[in-house]
Amino acid sequence: MPLGGTLPDGPAGRALGLERVQAFCGRSKPPASESRFRRDDWVIGGTLGGTVLVVSGRRQYRVDAGMGYVIPPSTPFIERKPARTEWGWSRLLLKTTTDSPMTAGLPLQPMPVTLPLGFFEQVTAAATELYTRDRDFECLALGLILQAVAQVVRYLPGRPSTEVGFVRHACNTMRRRVTSGIRLHELAEECSMSLSSFCHRFQAETGTSPMRWFMQERVRAAKRLLLEGRNVAEVSNLLGFPNPFHFSRAFKSVEGVPPSRFGRRTRCTRSTPRDAVANHAGSSHPDR
Repeated sequence: MPLGGTLPDGPAGRALGLERVQAFCGRSKPPASESRFRRDDWVIGGTLGGTVLVVSGRRQYRVDAGMGYVIPPSTPFIERKPARTEWGWSRLLLKTTTDSPMTAGLPLQPMPVTLPLGFFEQVTAAATELYTRDRDFECLALGLILQAVAQVVRYLPGRPSTEVGFVRHACNTMRRRVTSGIRLHELAEECSMSLSSFCHRFQAETGTSPMRWFMQERVRAAKRLLLEGRNVAEVSNLLGFPNPFHFSRAFKSVEGVPPSRFGRRTRCTRSTPRDAVANHAGSSHPDR
């Protein structure tokens, strides 16, 4: 059962150009499923556990744990959940005016995005507020949703050009070597560039350095392993870090929290919808 609801209309929302705002989270169990959508609002989805395939036009994105996607209004898309996979998801639906500052930084085409744990915590907390409708829930929910959207904008890929040319080759190579490490001078040679030219052009195209990009990719892999129940020492070893301390420091530099805390908070976040439904199953909630 999904948890969430719709933010009531109010002066704060109208000042931000918000016509309708909804936040939901839940879990979809096997078997496989396919859902088709074409909505008049922004769709911001995230995967906390499992995998979903998002298809829009000729583009297809595999959205694993810790990832998300942004779909602009009036854009048809499909969500395909593979068989034997339980999918833990979070979703924001934002219908806005054309000049709304709320969505000014969002892309005008469908796009995947790697998300921090904070996004999932904020959407889950907002969905809980909109479901329980306790005192002052409107202000609390709006504040949480604003933070969640800001997280999405902050973590969007730098530019679409990361999909072509030498950057695409470099990114694919780094993904293949996520468990073994890379040597930047070798990667630059593969791209027929000097090391300084490679680093400068990579940052100009993506908005981040090659080593930072590689570390973010390793942390994304670490998050998937932690969500599978692996402990910090196992993940550190599987991803080729020298020791758990080095891994924890690298993880915290990207996520803002150490991996041990990520695991605890994720388990707590994933249990929140079920607990909230159980605690309020007998309550009556208008406009839900």
